[in-house]
Amino acid sequence: MRKICFFVLIMLISISIYAQVDTVSLGVELDLEDEVERLVESNGEDCDYSELVEDLMYYAQHKININNPDYDVLLNVFQLSDYQVYHLQRYLQKYGQIYTIYELALIEGFDRQLAEKLAPYIAIIPVETKKKRTVKDIFKYGKNTILLRYGQVIEKQKGYSDISEADLEKNPNARYLGSPQAYMIKYKFRSSDKLQFGITMEKDAGEPFFRKGNKYGFDFYSAHIFLQNVSVFKAIAVGDYQLSFGQGLAMNTGFAMMKPQNSVSIYKHASGLRPYSSANENNYMRGIATTINCKVLDLTLFYSYKKIDAAVSADTNEDATISFIETLYETGYHRTQSEMSKKNSIGQHLAGMNIAKTFRIAEIGATVYYTRFQSSLNRTLQMYNQFTFNGIDNVNASIDYRLLVRKVSFFGEVAMSKNLALATIDGMQFNIDPRFTMSLVYRYYSPKYQCLNSGAFGEMSSNANEHGLYWGFNAILSRHFTWNAHVDYFHFAWLKYQVDAPSDGFEVQTQLDFKWNSRFGAYVRFRYKSADKNNHLFSEYYNQITAYNKQNYRLHLTWQPLLGLQLKTHLEIINYRSAPQMPFTQGYVVYQDVKYKFAKFPLTIAARFALFDTDSYDTRIYAYEDDILYTFSIPGMYYKGSRMYLLLKYNVTRFATIEFKIAQTYYRNKAEVGSGLTLIDGNHKTDVKAQVQFKF
Repeated sequence: MRKICFFVLIMLISISIYAQVDTVSLGVELDLEDEVERLVESNGEDCDYSELVEDLMYYAQHKININNPDYDVLLNVFQLSDYQVYHLQRYLQKYGQIYTIYELALIEGFDRQLAEKLAPYIAIIPVETKKKRTVKDIFKYGKNTILLRYGQVIEKQKGYSDISEADLEKNPNARYLGSPQAYMIKYKFRSSDKLQFGITMEKDAGEPFFRKGNKYGFDFYSAHIFLQNVSVFKAIAVGDYQLSFGQGLAMNTGFAMMKPQNSVSIYKHASGLRPYSSANENNYMRGIATTINCKVLDLTLFYSYKKIDAAVSADTNEDATISFIETLYETGYHRTQSEMSKKNSIGQHLAGMNIAKTFRIAEIGATVYYTRFQSSLNRTLQMYNQFTFNGIDNVNASIDYRLLVRKVSFFGEVAMSKNLALATIDGMQFNIDPRFTMSLVYRYYSPKYQCLNSGAFGEMSSNANEHGLYWGFNAILSRHFTWNAHVDYFHFAWLKYQVDAPSDGFEVQTQLDFKWNSRFGAYVRFRYKSADKNNHLFSEYYNQITAYNKQNYRLHLTWQPLLGLQLKTHLEIINYRSAPQMPFTQGYVVYQDVKYKFAKFPLTIAARFALFDTDSYDTRIYAYEDDILYTFSIPGMYYKGSRMYLLLKYNVTRFATIEFKIAQTYYRNKAEVGSGLTLIDGNHKTDVKAQVQFKF
């Protein structure tokens, strides 16, 4: 408790210092940080979230001319609503060009806070007649980027320790096949409105390099060529690409924000066909796709064939040997002999189409595609997953819509799988007043709905066996205060993993944001979640279903006491109870961030010191960290200890940047860190990352 009081004292002192200083822009994107924290809670720390930030980084360097914007970028990347984009279009048509970023605040649906959030990505440039760009111009004005990345855990993990040949022969999976270093090389060429191409090569820690199954060097290769606005072709993709249509019920590759951090940003504007350059080894298509402008509508055709990871077995009878898939393997790791045996073991074909018709205030679309595996998927079914997809092929189809009627945006999608099971989501966003916005979403996903490429709004990522009702609002209380909150009730009509009966739950979140000016901001947040799960503590013969509940309290302050110096102070407390009859367990994390950018020297330094104390793994807390470009670090902190990191970014020239990060987690009450092959004999874990980027 003394430590918490000490940090609160630092906050108060810093605020008093701040009051004497002039204002400059903070430029902090807290929404993205919060959304990624929520994703990590659901998907784990080991996923690659880089694709979420690549577009933001690109448009920070290649700003959008707000007088002639790409409205799809505003919708997809910056998550503006249809209502906001519609009134921006009307404003430009009626009043002509915009002369200052704060003029955006005068447009219906916009406010000063949104204008400041968009400011790092917006340029105010008079509209000029577009000149036809030649092939020579495309390459002349395009940008090349080369990225070289290295990472490693410094302490020796069990998977890299010595072992006798006899023991390794008895247990081939007792050690990793490769070295503890992780490498990535990425090259990308991008000409903003015409051409993109690139290649990504990656090796995870523990994976072999030029040996033992990876004779071509890296474990994962990805390449793409992407053309835009060529004659009637709005887009052409060759190689690796992503698809997203409607609300994501039938087709949404890539990461999906299951629930918005902003309580009213519930509408998902589908990005359609996009190039893929991430190192994630699952969420993409590989083949060819195109979007054609057929005057009255847009037609997207796509075909993909790729090898995927799976555990494959075989049945032998008198006539033949039949292979089948036991389970799909989606971690992307190939570090042990067992993991390597699953690599690219089965082929997957996918082909389909999407048609979309856009009106002035409405849009309607339809998607249908066929998926076929090289062998039949034959999972071991249990009671909770008996409706999960099994078989050799599947068909998914959907119809989606959106409609703007005065101040109300309606949207939705209804989807069906080959077994005729339905899933539907319908919602509305009501812009009642420039200072008050309300949202409402209803979803029903049948327990029998089967889709391997969905990514829609919901409590679970599978978009099956769920129905619920979500209500949220955002209110601008004054020039300094904004309040947003939501309530989400969800019900599962069938069993789930570790829940042996139909169940339900709900989540409540409320957040109050305070912004004194562009240099000081703060927010307080409370989140409460209750849901059912198995509990074996009350009976030795069966699992009793009890409701757990979790309460999160957060205080976050951000300010700039000096030009170039940014400070963040963060306190989060969690209370967790596994059943109504059980006592609460608790935990807290408190950290201080310091970031300084030298005015006359091309160096930026960022550092954090964090203390955490939790009663168990159930009370772990995730905290977003600054990291090297295009990477994320959101470690889960639990038990007792501290974590610190130092991040350096040095611009060698305007063409080259070097970044380095070292982070260490120290545990006061543990003699070992990790488990299995990641086990470290000691009470601390140290990670290092280095990256060099060349741009020309």
